Amino acid sequence: MHRHKHYLQLFTIAIVLLMGYTGYSMVLPILTPMLVSTDTLLDPSVTESTRYILVGLLIACFPLGQLIGSPILGRLSDRLGRRNILIYTLLPVIPAYLLGGFAITWKQPLLLFISRFLTGLFEGNVVIATASMADISETNSEKTFNFGWVITFSNLGWMVGPFIGAAVINPEIVTWFNFATPFWLASFISFITLALVMLFFVETLPDISKVSPIKKYSNTISPQLLHILIGATFFYLAFTAFFSFLPLLLIKRFSFSPSVIALFEGYTSIPFCFAPLFYRAISARLSNKRTTQIAGFLLTVSIVFVLLSNSTFYLLFSLIPPSFFIAVGTTYLAILVSDAVSVEDQGIALGINQSCIVFSEAISAILCGIIANISYASPIVFSALFASFSAVWLFKLKNPQNPIFGDNS
Repeated sequence: MHRHKHYLQLFTIAIVLLMGYTGYSMVLPILTPMLVSTDTLLDPSVTESTRYILVGLLIACFPLGQLIGSPILGRLSDRLGRRNILIYTLLPVIPAYLLGGFAITWKQPLLLFISRFLTGLFEGNVVIATASMADISETNSEKTFNFGWVITFSNLGWMVGPFIGAAVINPEIVTWFNFATPFWLASFISFITLALVMLFFVETLPDISKVSPIKKYSNTISPQLLHILIGATFFYLAFTAFFSFLPLLLIKRFSFSPSVIALFEGYTSIPFCFAPLFYRAISARLSNKRTTQIAGFLLTVSIVFVLLSNSTFYLLFSLIPPSFFIAVGTTYLAILVSDAVSVEDQGIALGINQSCIVFSEAISAILCGIIANISYASPIVFSALFASFSAVWLFKLKNPQNPIFGDNS
């Protein structure tokens, strides 16, 4: 692949990730206030306890769709091509977001639940984009660099989405802005993403296999890959528990307002943006396996320092290291997963890895929600324990052989 085509592919994949995560995160913050409010979507007679249950179910619809869709879309992209599946998934996402807007306009809660499930089911962009990054990576160091930018642009979408969502529901900015506006905008963003893919995205698979798209996962999941996925899941439990329940710590210990908490959450995203700048230096000194082990151990230590924070000044410094080690860990775990399978199985392996992340989000939310009754800091303590277990588990991993580049990872 010529160098300018290579950079064009990188740019297109980055935009797909940025827009996909922006659309998702733009809608997410409005779901709770929309259902809790007595005059927006639900009938005023619905009790407060029922509203809270419905909030949880609505939030769960998207990750449930992802849990089901990611491995399937990943496998299909291995067989039918990355470009084809990107197009086929973006096409239904556009009306799925529109359905959410109409659900709010017509005050039909069931349609909103269907909309969230469908958008999660077809939002396989991150899996296919990551697999495309693996396709165009000619060396292990290049793959590390490319995977790092997957994390960066995904996180940029997470950062800007909530701010856009908060702005486009505010009628003081534009009179016709309301809770449906983020859904209209997300649909338009998906349309633009589809246009960019159709115009600029070139198929990254060198040879689209003629094998049937239906293939058992057991043919892909080797004992080594299973070992990696278990260690990765505990790492994902650590970072999802940390980010999900950090706001509780900020409220209880520091009495921060929601607006201040939002600023701190944006602040913790900064390390995700500059972490890829260190990946070449890390890869030159450490194997991928060793990097994930160290990332798990240092994440444990850095979370302990967050727990010890007793002032805002100290907190500002202690929040940077966990985010940095989470960025490093998630990037190199994805590389380990990618390296454990052949070129033909990149999509399904990375799809299963994405399902592990989604699974971790659900489990950590349920488990830590229960143990938060012990202490507001308990979920953060469990986050540190998950990270340490991940490091220990991956320490037992045999040195993986990279089937793509043929070198030890």
